[in-house]
Amino acid sequence: MELEMELREWSGLVGSAEAGYLQEGVKAVYEFPHTMDLRDYDSIVFRMGTVGREDIWLDVVLLPLKIGRPEFVERAAASVCLPAEGGICRIPFTAFDHSRIVNAHMKYIDCVEVLIRREHVWESDASGMRKAATESELSGSQGSAVDPENCEVQKVAVNPENCEVQKAAVDPENCEVQKVEVDHENSDMQKVVPEPGDPIRIKVEEISFSTGTVFHVRAICASRSGEAGQRLVWKAALENCGVRPLLLAASENRSGRESFNLEYNRKIRLAPGETLEVEISGILPEEIAPGGFEARVLQWVPCGENLPEQCLTIYAGRKPVHPFLLHREKAWSYLKELLERDTGLARRFREEYGKAAEAFKAPLPAEDRSYVYVSETQDSFLKTAVAWKLTGKEEYLEQLLAYFRGFLDGEKGYLHTEHPYFQFIRSREEWKKGAAACPFPVHRACSAGWVQEGEFMAKMAFVYDLLHDRKEFTEQMHREMERCMRAYMEFAEWRLTDGDGNNFSWRRLRLRCILPVCFRIIPG
Repeated sequence: MELEMELREWSGLVGSAEAGYLQEGVKAVYEFPHTMDLRDYDSIVFRMGTVGREDIWLDVVLLPLKIGRPEFVERAAASVCLPAEGGICRIPFTAFDHSRIVNAHMKYIDCVEVLIRREHVWESDASGMRKAATESELSGSQGSAVDPENCEVQKVAVNPENCEVQKAAVDPENCEVQKVEVDHENSDMQKVVPEPGDPIRIKVEEISFSTGTVFHVRAICASRSGEAGQRLVWKAALENCGVRPLLLAASENRSGRESFNLEYNRKIRLAPGETLEVEISGILPEEIAPGGFEARVLQWVPCGENLPEQCLTIYAGRKPVHPFLLHREKAWSYLKELLERDTGLARRFREEYGKAAEAFKAPLPAEDRSYVYVSETQDSFLKTAVAWKLTGKEEYLEQLLAYFRGFLDGEKGYLHTEHPYFQFIRSREEWKKGAAACPFPVHRACSAGWVQEGEFMAKMAFVYDLLHDRKEFTEQMHREMERCMRAYMEFAEWRLTDGDGNNFSWRRLRLRCILPVCFRIIPG
């Protein structure tokens, strides 16, 4: 197990802010200096001293920024029982509430709360979170550890000479447990069994976020597209974070319906601490239809090691024939003929599209780096594109290209905007911590809300589809458009798991279909 990010400077740990004691009824809190993105980790790990009993629970709560809308997750909690012998306790993120469907909150964790408690009966409150059955348990007040009916005591003391757990004597008349002291020179435990009313203490040696394994695989780019007969190349990074060399065996998880073969190194050696970039390649077949794609799964197995395999999904797409989002070329030709025959339709076209195209002048990117263009310009932009396609006027094309150049600008364009995602922060302090100084800003294309942002990106895709094969749209512009679309897809994919259900969700889902189908742009 690799402990990647150790948490220090806790409040609430008794004795030391780094390696003190968790005390029953006292909440230990770690606050990040700014909101933390935990999506690269998969667990939180505790290295603890001897517990000495089997009825102690560890409660851990991850708190994201508090957002003033009911759809957002307010907290994610997990509970585990601690083994009597202590040692390493790992809690995977999958054990936390909302870990699978609504996991976007893991990008904006504000603080971590930890509490130990004795075993009790669970019940659910109105919000679905688990809580103690009695107020006395919640407040940390404790009763006797003795069963008053039979005066039996569970394991209560540790012999420091042989580390065996023994039983303490019980006074049968009043069922009180006699105080048992531990030799502090030979043991890191304080009172294993406190007197009635005394809190339990457990030594904490380390708390860290972990990835659960020393071997990792990630895609440098998970999707590639091309024409039939073209060789596609994917790249992946293999990382050995451990102190021992690794021998890896690569293979493919095949379903039996694959249409082409992949080529890659079957055996790879990784030195301790080494990160190696590997290539996977294959020739795109005719069997994949234009606009279609095929997903493939590869896995790397550490040989002779007690480590899990790492899998990677890649996508091979065949480029479509442009345009086809609004209409295919045949349909555009039909519309041109229809405008020539139908004078009424031609008049309506001039009033709605022709006048908009004549008046449209591509604006410069905004001076404010929080967005590129004022939202209202998107409608005239799309109408100008339709007018250009049906009239062929070069002056319309020039304005469209100028709009794209501003969007792709190296200093003020989409990839250089920085806008905080959260717009419903409850307090000024949280705004400063998670938004105003946010280390995870998102890019922003237009000045309006996220619903309009989805509309804007859809219209960019429509016009890009129309201009895709024009020589004026240079190779550099194509590369930058792919980068922009990938960035938006990554945001949209994350945004779909934030729990907020509204019309923007449908807009994101729509784009989630449009972009992969049209341009083979898949996150990863």
